[in-house]
Amino acid sequence: MTGILQRTFFFFVLLAFFPFSVLAAGLDDYYLNRFAALYGSHERSALVVSADRAGGVEERCLTPLYHGLKRDWKKLSSDTQKALAKYLAKPTLSGPEATPFISPQGHFQIHYTTSGSDAPPPADENGNGVPDWVETVAWEFDSVYSRETGALGYNPAPTPSGTPYDIYLQDLAQAKEFGHTQSVEPITPGFNSFTSFMVIDNDFADLIYAPFTGIKGLQITAAHEYHHAIQFGYNFFFDIWFAEATATWIEDEVYD
Repeated sequence: MTGILQRTFFFFVLLAFFPFSVLAAGLDDYYLNRFAALYGSHERSALVVSADRAGGVEERCLTPLYHGLKRDWKKLSSDTQKALAKYLAKPTLSGPEATPFISPQGHFQIHYTTSGSDAPPPADENGNGVPDWVETVAWEFDSVYSRETGALGYNPAPTPSGTPYDIYLQDLAQAKEFGHTQSVEPITPGFNSFTSFMVIDNDFADLIYAPFTGIKGLQITAAHEYHHAIQFGYNFFFDIWFAEATATWIEDEVYD
């Protein structure tokens, strides 16, 4: 019996120190490899961590990845935090940002550039100085807002001081991503209701979006990602599998 007690004691001593360090290292490698596979390699100390995109599972929405990074941030090493900090910030576009376009109903502001890879199609048929695609994005999101908060009864996604919700247009084809929604901060310190912002592809024109290129890709992404923004408003600590299931369900509810 004494031998069993001793072995049990040493087991719990090891359990107290060993698994948590292994778990932390696993999280570091997980996030470094995931983001490296999407956007390129990251240096961690003397090691360059990379991942092969071939054979990986393609994800249309990367909200779960960004949500996990924010949730697990304090568990990561300082080196990993330095390597991945830029992914928690609002995006830097490929050229100077134009004046954000406010949607007709005033619920959204669309951030975009007119130069570089992130620029949306430049066509401007009405000659108002704003690309037609940017106006289309704003109109579609207003439509989604009306459907999800009106007919379906959800609370609007919270924003700082009631300002229009931030949407960034960026070239996401390299990552084979439609878009993601990222939390920012709690509305009130200590509460679970968070503000957020969104990044979506700048035109959905690349063939990787087929069969949802162009307006179809915009519509399903708008319905899906705005529902994530609504979810952050209810509770930052939502179960991600349920969040993805309901955000996918609502695509059909909004656009049939």
